Amino acid sequence: MYIEAIKKDLPLCYTVEAQTKIAAKAGRLEDLKDLFEKENSAETVENIIWVLAILMEAAVNREKVKCKMLGEDYKGGEPPSYDELRMLIEVNELGKETIKEIFAAMSNGSQTTVEVKEEKGKNAKATQ
Repeated sequence: MYIEAIKKDLPLCYTVEAQTKIAAKAGRLEDLKDLFEKENSAETVENIIWVLAILMEAAVNREKVKCKMLGEDYKGGEPPSYDELRMLIEVNELGKETIKEIFAAMSNGSQTTVEVKEEKGKNAKATQ
């Protein structure tokens, strides 16, 4: 998943690393939306930026590990930090669409995929 900021697509990924960090602040993940519905709009903006920073960091970390496992060099950049995102993103870029993108990235990262390999051998027909 990607989110557009500063006219560039920035990757988002909801990994176990990201889930752990977000859950530590939000409590139950079901309560995450409460971070985005604060009466104080400045606090809401800070929470959106904070979650974006975590999801961006997780995306880059995931790619680095994948490259390491595949014996490839990581050629991507470093994710912007929370403080850098605060300086880069304009307030008008943090509307409901941004929150939808955050939840879409989290939903995408939460989906389970099961891959079944065809069995070989004498019991192969019985397991199909």
